[in-house]
Amino acid sequence: MYAIEQGVSEDLIYAYMWVNIASGDGAEKSKEFKKLLTEIMSLSDITTAQQMSSKCFRQKYKNCGN
Repeated sequence: MYAIEQGVSEDLIYAYMWVNIASGDGAEKSKEFKKLLTEIMSLSDITTAQQMSSKCFRQKYKNCGN
């Protein structure tokens, strides 16, 4: 949704955060999409998204990205 502005503003960092979480849970399609995002995002943005993913997981998916 964040990658294609479906109901929310485009935000590739949020898109990567959720795709990273989904791929960690074994969702195959998310792994492919994560690879595509990796090709167009900066290393700094990917690092930020990965940190947000970890925080989101630790918070049991509450207040993700805050």
